[in-house]
Amino acid sequence: MKNVKNVIVYSSKEVAYYSQIFPEFQEKFSFVHYGLDYEDNHSYEGSLPENFLFSGGGSNRDYNTIVKAVEKTKNSLPFVIATQPWRVPKHDEKITVLDNVVVETFGDVLGKSEALVLSLKDVDLSSGHMVMLQAMSLGVPIIVNDIPSVRDYVDESSVLFYKSGDFNQLASIIDDLETIQRADKAKILYFNKYTSKKLMDRLIEI
Repeated sequence: MKNVKNVIVYSSKEVAYYSQIFPEFQEKFSFVHYGLDYEDNHSYEGSLPENFLFSGGGSNRDYNTIVKAVEKTKNSLPFVIATQPWRVPKHDEKITVLDNVVVETFGDVLGKSEALVLSLKDVDLSSGHMVMLQAMSLGVPIIVNDIPSVRDYVDESSVLFYKSGDFNQLASIIDDLETIQRADKAKILYFNKYTSKKLMDRLIEI
């Protein structure tokens, strides 16, 4: 890293994390908000419920909390999870795990859902941003646990937070989906701040 001027990370906690690992280069680490365009979406050819809640992804996911919340909720909406089946604990029939949703069709499935539910592990590394920003771009309401790497990007005006690991609180939110209608503000935030062009603008400024 001796000849590298800047190392970009996508969450504020990662600056301290990598600075501890590489103390001699700690001044090189810079937190920059991530941004990405989601234009290459293809239609998902599989079967989906008419109305459903959705989660997906693999990195630093806590599907155990989601499974427990879905078991407890009185909401009868099916819950679809797009990930490898081994990542999801044993679950009841309300949950369907799809292992054939690829990057190109992920947005199609996400966009058809009633809401995105993210349960992320509270680690020092960034995770969940790509899925969360894609939901914002599509105007899909977001329920996500309250961790620093998410707070770097959104607040209560654009998503609905719940306490990490609190499946009772998450179940209560799922029971009353009207409380999550913040999608319009989240979509505006995405186009104002989190497109690929906005990311490039931030990188140029460094």
